[in-house]
Amino acid sequence: MTIIFKIIIGIAVLLGLVLAGTFISNKYRGGIGSSPSPTPFGGQLPASVSVQEEKKIKDLAENFVRAYGTYQFGDFTNLESLKDKITSRLWGEKENFIKEKKQELENKPKKYITFSLLVKESVVLSQSGDLVEVEVRYTKREMRGATIQGATTIEYVDEDGQTGKSSISFNKEERAILKFIKEGNEWKVDDILIK
Repeated sequence: MTIIFKIIIGIAVLLGLVLAGTFISNKYRGGIGSSPSPTPFGGQLPASVSVQEEKKIKDLAENFVRAYGTYQFGDFTNLESLKDKITSRLWGEKENFIKEKKQELENKPKKYITFSLLVKESVVLSQSGDLVEVEVRYTKREMRGATIQGATTIEYVDEDGQTGKSSISFNKEERAILKFIKEGNEWKVDDILIK
């Protein structure tokens, strides 16, 4: 009987330790049933970026990339519409690019090529003070002759004088790395790298 009594005491002590450990663990982790804090795939949130701030930055990055990558060949309104979303340094580069391309395309026949993209996901890669780097993954689509009237797609004439119907030329998986700088209370894109 003493052996059975010792076994019962041992089980009771072990059960008490497990319950105490569970209570202490839950106290410091937010309790039973609390949801874990959201983290991007593959990593931790930078300590100084709140969940709300991370969502704001990711939304800005996705909207920026969507506007940046959706355009018609030879039309630069997508870039011009982003002027207030980028730093003056980057705008200077984009402004020069627009001027050069407009001069280059001035006397050439118009191409009916449209690029659009579908954002898949974004993640904050790094953060340090007022600098944040975000990766946006997306699918880019090129459509030739994509000038659409109602539900009917019109024909187009390419640069070689050949008539064609609209077609989707490719769907391509790409990603953009955006570097944001906080100017005052606003995050602005200071660099963009397409991979």
